[in-house]
Amino acid sequence: MKKYIILLAYFLIAMPLNAQSNLNATEVMEELLENYHSKHAKQYASEFMQYRTIEQNGKYIDFVANIGLTANVDYSPKNFKSLYNIKATTTKNISRIVSDLFDESGNKLEYSSSYYYTGIDIKKKIKQNYHNIDFNILENIVRISIQSPLNKQKAEFFEYKITKESQNSKNDNIIEIHFENKDIKSVKNTRILASGKIVYNKTKGFTEQINFDKGYRDYTGYDFLPKVDLGQSVTEAEFEIKFKLKNGVIYPQSATYIVDWIDAKEPVSYYINTVNPRVNPIETNVIYREKIVFTNSVSLTKEQIKSVSLDKTGSYGNSVDGYAPFHKEIWDNVVFSELDYEKVKKDLSIGGETLLQQAQRNNGEKLPSETCGLNYEPEYLEQMKEYKIKYEANKEKYYRQVIEAYYPVLFGKKYKYNVLNN
Repeated sequence: MKKYIILLAYFLIAMPLNAQSNLNATEVMEELLENYHSKHAKQYASEFMQYRTIEQNGKYIDFVANIGLTANVDYSPKNFKSLYNIKATTTKNISRIVSDLFDESGNKLEYSSSYYYTGIDIKKKIKQNYHNIDFNILENIVRISIQSPLNKQKAEFFEYKITKESQNSKNDNIIEIHFENKDIKSVKNTRILASGKIVYNKTKGFTEQINFDKGYRDYTGYDFLPKVDLGQSVTEAEFEIKFKLKNGVIYPQSATYIVDWIDAKEPVSYYINTVNPRVNPIETNVIYREKIVFTNSVSLTKEQIKSVSLDKTGSYGNSVDGYAPFHKEIWDNVVFSELDYEKVKKDLSIGGETLLQQAQRNNGEKLPSETCGLNYEPEYLEQMKEYKIKYEANKEKYYRQVIEAYYPVLFGKKYKYNVLNN
């Protein structure tokens, strides 16, 4: 009999917490929550830069990055139920760099054969299927904010302990608070099983960051589960969100997500939408990283919110993937936060073709080809042909709409990387 599991992370047992600080953890959390609730941005827009990497034995084998705009126009717990109906975020890409995909030996892989579970053809090619969580970093910032201890209505289902008190370079009083679920029953209410850390700036009254320890489980995207599944996992993840205080408003500053693989211990099959099968990911130390950095965050007026809500052209909902052309002028000189971009370019310059040359050829998109060696139906391959034609025809149009119409409405100025008009 086949076994099916959801790819989440390790099971954590909540233990009683006994605070050793002179401060009362419950009182600090009440203050933190009141400040977060009153100051947290609910209708706002930001520019973003995002990247995803896959490493194998310390070498980059896959790279995707985007720059664009994101607008949150209807942020509210009442609009949240599951992964499939978060409607708060609208995303528009401006430019996108996409590498080819390689194995650890430098052999080019087909996008489809590496990202989509297709049954027997894949099983013949790899020794064992390992998959990472289907993760959407923008969506999870919203989900974590609503389902974590940062939500007043969920805070009661966690336990807290003050673990550190200090002062930063500006002499602000900083408090670090450990949290974890009270018990397994509480997961029915939070749909998150986790431990982690909240960093609170008591002087300025705002939450600087929240970290989820390696091994947290997030069930918020699976409302179809009849109960919380504590079965085995083949991945473990850690997640961090940092915030910034601007003009008295708390905005997301960045989010980082790291996944690595662990031994499944027994043969299993996996239910998941998006997958990254690899040969022996544990032995070859496969690591998946994703980071997004937000800049130029602004609160939106009612008229701006109305414009965002009505204009869905080139919008990708909660995802950073979608229509966007590649611009060498941007990606040749861009600077990434906490990423050795020169090593990325060096590792992915394979077979006499540089990363930027691959990106120019891919022009913002990885699509399956007719020669991928998988048993796709002819109708599906024909759809892919039509999609490629549509993509090529529309990507520059969407780009111009975003920078010439959408961006000025949100930020009140022209976009500075209007490379097509240079």
